[in-house]
Formats: sequence, structure tokens, C-alpha cells
Amino acid sequence: MVSFGPGGYSTTIPQHFCSGTHPKESIMNIRKNFEALFLATAALGLVASYALASERPIEIAASTAPTIDMASIQTVIVTAPRLAVR
Repeated sequence: MVSFGPGGYSTTIPQHFCSGTHPKESIMNIRKNFEALFLATAALGLVASYALASERPIEIAASTAPTIDMASIQTVIVTAPRLAVR
């Protein structure tokens, strides 16, 4: 019967071959940490920009468009006989 040691490996395998972590696992952890760092930095930047932004006064310029006199507008009226449906 085979006995199992740390990490579920056989005790006959030398222990320096089974450190418990795979090199790709540490790379994935680094990527996850950089993703978390990026998200934290982006959130901090958004909060800081919102906190430091000063309220800007809104100025409404006076209208420069000329006023329209409704009595002087020319209108066109088109009249024609209805088309007969055959």
C-alpha cells in the first residue's frame, strides 16, 4: 500500500520535487494581484477627481437670434383635385 505525504503525493517521491505550488500558479497570482491593484488605483482616481472637482458656474448667454413676427411669415397653400382610384 502506498502512503501519501504532504500535498497528496507519495512518500516515495523526493520532497524537493513537490513544493506544492506550480510556477504557473504564482504567475496567475501575480496577474490577479496586478488586476486588483489596477482596479483599486482606478477607483481611487475616480474618487479623487470627483472630490477635487470644483463646481463650475453655468453662464447662459443671451439669445442673439432675431425675433420672428408671426404676421409677416409667408405661407403657401396648395390646392388640387383628388386623384380618382380606378
